[in-house]
Amino acid sequence: MDFGIQFKVRGDSFGGHFINGISMAESESMLKLKFVSSDKEKSEYISADGYKITAYHTNKNGVFECYTVFENHSNSVVTLEMISSFCLNNIAADTLHRATSFWSAEGKLLNQKLTELNMEPSWSGHGIRIEKFDQKLANFSNYYQILD
Repeated sequence: MDFGIQFKVRGDSFGGHFINGISMAESESMLKLKFVSSDKEKSEYISADGYKITAYHTNKNGVFECYTVFENHSNSVVTLEMISSFCLNNIAADTLHRATSFWSAEGKLLNQKLTELNMEPSWSGHGIRIEKFDQKLANFSNYYQILD
């Protein structure tokens, strides 16, 4: 499993092919990004446009605290359309364990095979499989929290 990031700057093009509307992984913003370094605490990236992005992934007693910091070192104002708090790539597992955070089912444990989430490799090798975790509006957490 690798920690990564996804982001998109207003004005940059979206990704093409089968990923449009699903992910920013192939957006122009991501294609301009260069990996700098990674250690147990963080991964650092720089963009050709003068942005620095640091994705923190700190292990605290077996639970990862993840957040992303965006720094604009360019000479112009930038508007982010999207930036990930965390992004996991190359997951080598067959089951995802997580707890729901819906009000009436908070803490309900779910164990789902990745194939049930349609995350197996595509038959053509061109499709991308994604499961999203997010927050909505003023709710603290509207969907899932990952458990290790």
